[in-house]
Amino acid sequence: MTYADSGDKSGGDEAERHCGLSVFSEIERLEAFRLLIVEKKPLWAVAYLPDAYGFLSGEDPLRLLQQVPDLCALKIEGPLFVSDGKTDGCGERSMLCFRLLTTATRNA
Repeated sequence: MTYADSGDKSGGDEAERHCGLSVFSEIERLEAFRLLIVEKKPLWAVAYLPDAYGFLSGEDPLRLLQQVPDLCALKIEGPLFVSDGKTDGCGERSMLCFRLLTTATRNA
């Protein structure tokens, strides 16, 4: 099994800290392992933390997730509070983290 991370790198540490299959239900994990072991399909656990300002530039995380082939499970976590590194008085921003399991091939 491989872990892949994409999205906003400023929140990557937060996403990596909570990475793992424990966020998925037992039924989802058992089905994922069945696909991996019995059907010999690749299994990807992905944590996607979109850029907090991406929506303003046209990024649509839900549309992106609809395009993931062979989606086995999806969890939406949040809000996560991450420092934006800016000195405009805000200091933190709230974000959602999308976690998914897929058996898509790497080049799908």
